[in-house]
Amino acid sequence: HLITTGSVRAIAEAAGFPTNEASLRDFAKRFRANFLVETAKPFIEDSWRKVTIGTARFRVAFPCARCILPNVDQATGELNYGVVQALLTSRRVDLLEVQHVIEQRYFDNLIVKPGEYLFGWYLVLESDPTIISIGNEVVVA
Repeated sequence: HLITTGSVRAIAEAAGFPTNEASLRDFAKRFRANFLVETAKPFIEDSWRKVTIGTARFRVAFPCARCILPNVDQATGELNYGVVQALLTSRRVDLLEVQHVIEQRYFDNLIVKPGEYLFGWYLVLESDPTIISIGNEVVVA
C-alpha cells in the first residue's frame, strides 16, 4: 500500500513525535507501506485515483483500515498509544470526507466499516509487471 510523507508528518505531529526527516522516515516504518511518496500536503492521496511509479501504473483501489500495530516502534518494540489515538482523532471513517473516493461496495463487503481509522491506500497494478526503484518519478491522476 501507499502512504505519503505529508500524511506521515501530520500523524507524527498529532502524536507528539519529532518531525525532522530522519525521525519521519523511522515513524513511517510503523505503517509498513510498500510505497512512501514525498508530498507537502497531508492526505492529498485521498483524492488520487491513479498512480504511476516509474513505468508501473496503479489504480488507487481502497483505503487501508489500520490495526493497533502502528503503536509499535518497529526497531525497538516500544509501544506508544498516541499513534492510533492520532489516527482515531483525524482519520476515522465517519469523520472523513473521502466517501466520494471510497466505492460503496467496500462498505457493503465490510472492508471498511464506520468507526475504523484509515491511513494509506491499497493499489492494484494495471500495467505489466516492472521494476520499481527508490527515486522513480511518481505521477498521480
